[in-house]
Amino acid sequence: MSSFNNPEDIIHHYKFILNKTKKKLFRKLNTLEPSDQFAKLANSCQKNDKHAYAAMCWQAVAKCEESMGHNCEEAIAHQKAARLFFSEFKKAELSGFISPYNENLQAGLSEMCHAEDSWQGSTFENILKTSIRLETAETLVCLGNLDDAAFIGSSLIDVPHESHTLKLTILEQITSIQIISEDYEGALLTFTEISNIISSIDNETIGIYNDILFRCEISRVFLLLILKPTRQKMPNDLASVLEKYMWINGNFDSPVPYISDIMFRLLRSLVKAYQLGETTCLDTIESDFTPHLTSEQRHLLAVLINTLI
Repeated sequence: MSSFNNPEDIIHHYKFILNKTKKKLFRKLNTLEPSDQFAKLANSCQKNDKHAYAAMCWQAVAKCEESMGHNCEEAIAHQKAARLFFSEFKKAELSGFISPYNENLQAGLSEMCHAEDSWQGSTFENILKTSIRLETAETLVCLGNLDDAAFIGSSLIDVPHESHTLKLTILEQITSIQIISEDYEGALLTFTEISNIISSIDNETIGIYNDILFRCEISRVFLLLILKPTRQKMPNDLASVLEKYMWINGNFDSPVPYISDIMFRLLRSLVKAYQLGETTCLDTIESDFTPHLTSEQRHLLAVLINTLI
């Protein structure tokens, strides 16, 4: 297929394929050929940075696949259209041409909803819907739409989940949105829910979740020190998180298997500096922590240090 740079040429070819589709539908023939042609036109538009037109073509592909009962291909086409609408929205934002109605953003969200609907009745419906919502939430975070991302993130809880792993993945995604949105109290509660879920798992398999417990523990310590809740207002399970790292308990080795001795001592040093109001050592502590932390945890540590200085 020849390259399309001119929008008029794109629309003309789109209508040409569409007219063939209508004729085939009237003759009760399948729409496989038009679907392929719309997909080729979409790829050509995308190569020429015409993302909105490419998205429109993928919408047409989805319609063709729906008419043939190809749910998988329909869902994939909707998702491709959504990603291109999101890309066009981001490009417009960067160029300063911002529409008050955010048409491309809304079109992208609508296509993601259509992708979800395409999996209705599928054997893996819940997993696939969750995957789509996770991608949507992550995209909205990247686009700076944190309120919408938080709303979609919270809606993930309503989707039935067959496995602990999927549930934990969802909750970790929600904590990321909450931290970026500076909802530190919400993030602390969600991390606590993660810890409680893992604690309820059979002891024979709990070891596979040690990485999650490690991330959860570090983040909870940072969040507790940021929020500075009083002992009276702190639930016992959260109070015990900090107590492990207080110097008064006399331990020098990690009391839990998922925290290394090095990280345990770093956490103790941080909590001690917090207790004593000691700020001169914070730069050293931050430097020692950094290689062991995720980017999200480094952000929390920076927030914490700013509150202490």
